[in-house]
Amino acid sequence: MDSTGSITSNQMNPTLPHRHIDLEQRKKIKLQLIRMTMTLQLLGPKPDQATQKRKVKALTLNDLTRWFHVTIVQAAKELQLSPTAIKHKCPEFGVERWPSRTVESYNKKILILEKSIREGTSKPNASREMENLREKLDDIYSCRPERDGVLPAARGRRRTPP
Repeated sequence: MDSTGSITSNQMNPTLPHRHIDLEQRKKIKLQLIRMTMTLQLLGPKPDQATQKRKVKALTLNDLTRWFHVTIVQAAKELQLSPTAIKHKCPEFGVERWPSRTVESYNKKILILEKSIREGTSKPNASREMENLREKLDDIYSCRPERDGVLPAARGRRRTPP
């Protein structure tokens, strides 16, 4: 307090002792901030709840299948929904798991097989294998289950029988 009895600015905002942060810690903090910023940019602005509910209700299977080749976060950004909203809507269409990795894997395998067929270095059953992969992709995009009732993208996950 000064002579008039009022509080001085130093008393209102006392200086805190500076904590020494070494170069490695600064780099880690900077990387964390960059990752957080990139994540926020990727997600974009969050729509309000009423708008999101309306969009989720109007969401069709065709809207979803157009984005199966990208991650669910990218699809959510394009559809202007949250990834969680899409995850909750997927089971209504028979999609247990977002299939972007499976689609990417099948497409890579098809490209490799096509290249080997063109170069003449393919296995004897390469064209049949490529046809099977294309059929599996069709099953994913049409949300058709395979013989045992499980979508190809959900294969490999443990699940209890119905």
